[in-house]
Amino acid sequence: MCLFRTMFTAIPMQMPALGMAMAAAAFAFALPHQASAQVVTLPSGSASGQAIGYGSIDGPFVAVDPSHPLPVAGLQEKFALVTANNPAAATMLYGGDYIFAQSCSAYGTVALEVRGPDGVTFQPIVSRTASDSSGGTGVALGAQAVVRATVAGTTACNVTLSRVP
Repeated sequence: MCLFRTMFTAIPMQMPALGMAMAAAAFAFALPHQASAQVVTLPSGSASGQAIGYGSIDGPFVAVDPSHPLPVAGLQEKFALVTANNPAAATMLYGGDYIFAQSCSAYGTVALEVRGPDGVTFQPIVSRTASDSSGGTGVALGAQAVVRATVAGTTACNVTLSRVP
């Protein structure tokens, strides 16, 4: 990611302060054919030729303005663990807080399982025998947790696991 970009180049965030100052001075004399500028409309009194933005050094640069705010939304994930009473394969998660929601036309047992420390066996962490009355069950899972849902004695069951951003 870039800290900021001038008319001629981007200055990476990893450079130390002294190196950044030296790089900025050197880049001020860059040839026009090396330019990768974006037209930025600045308020009066602002220093021209600079914009705070984001993007990769080799990719497109997006200047921050009201129509292009910084991308700060949390990671969103949603997994269908069971669809029409057919469980999906085990899934690796990013980790964090999730909502485990399920609905079936006839209930037996619906369980959310996480892979244990041995890397082979799954351990149940949530089990339901009736519909959720509050829209789901909150579950906190560690980074790269591997989960699956199991159903027994259910009919037309659907189970989802959604990350809370």
